[in-house]
Amino acid sequence: MTDLGPVTQALEREVAAELRRQGVVVWLDKDAHYRGFVDALAQRAKESAFPHPVVAFRGSFLELLFELEPFGSGLDKQPVLIHMPGFNEESIRATPVLELYASGVRFRKSFETLVREAAVGRVAASEVDAFLANEPSLEEADRWLAAAMSGRSEDLLRFLEDVGPAVLVEALGGDP
Repeated sequence: MTDLGPVTQALEREVAAELRRQGVVVWLDKDAHYRGFVDALAQRAKESAFPHPVVAFRGSFLELLFELEPFGSGLDKQPVLIHMPGFNEESIRATPVLELYASGVRFRKSFETLVREAAVGRVAASEVDAFLANEPSLEEADRWLAAAMSGRSEDLLRFLEDVGPAVLVEALGGDP
């Protein structure tokens, strides 16, 4: 997960935790905002870099049902993430995924909420508001937060270089 951006890392951690807790998770992605993320996550799952299987609806319910065949038929809920872009609580009811949706757990994550949660303690809320006003993508959010975080550490480094070790030791309560 180290090559992922900070926003993507936060999302992947949350999805993995939900799968561990709940088993079958149906991700309703009304605006298809996370399609690229889910495709990458499915690839990571195939490479064993993500611990749970990922099945994504990509236009064919028949293909989706074939991919889902190994899941949801036993007594124990085997963890599986089912991504349903373009669907919400109402439209999912008219699909063959309804049974898994009803027996599993719904996952929904507002992009704005995701960015705000990932940025907590790292970037001022006003900066987050300004960034979100431009309606960025997940990739843009990763680049923005990574740059903001590296800028903060560079600012701290410059400050420490400016004040010098004597002032720092004195501020920490020691003798210079």
